[in-house]
Amino acid sequence: MKHIALVAFPWSPNGVDVEYLSAGDERDFGGFTQGLKDANLIDVPGNKPADTVSQDDNSAPQTSDESAPAVAMPENIVAETEPVAITEDVAVEETPATIEIPSDWEALPWPRLRSLAAKVAEEGHKISNRDDAKEAIEAYLEKSRATEQPAV
Repeated sequence: MKHIALVAFPWSPNGVDVEYLSAGDERDFGGFTQGLKDANLIDVPGNKPADTVSQDDNSAPQTSDESAPAVAMPENIVAETEPVAITEDVAVEETPATIEIPSDWEALPWPRLRSLAAKVAEEGHKISNRDDAKEAIEAYLEKSRATEQPAV
């Protein structure tokens, strides 16, 4: 059974190709009919809601609630916000998050060892084999020990 689009919305009958429907377009929506009706995107032809203006004059549909959008928007759209201006210079001391190195780290399987090494490696240090991973982890451990020792 054909239904009429109440508002403009993208329609993908096969999940791949997208067709941009306009208010007033008639289509057979198959198994998606009930969901589209529940979302107030379609209805049976001739069964227009009383608060929708005729589309003959090519105007956008008007609703009784002026704050409601004329086109249904997906729920996962994030509103754009204005960037926050920083008004004063603040010195920020960057301290890397402490990464726990297991005592048996040298016996870890290669994928876990590589992952661990990638987390602790200095920027630009390439981890392509066990020796590279061992070098990166040992450097991290040495750096951690140096920062833990109290200044004399």
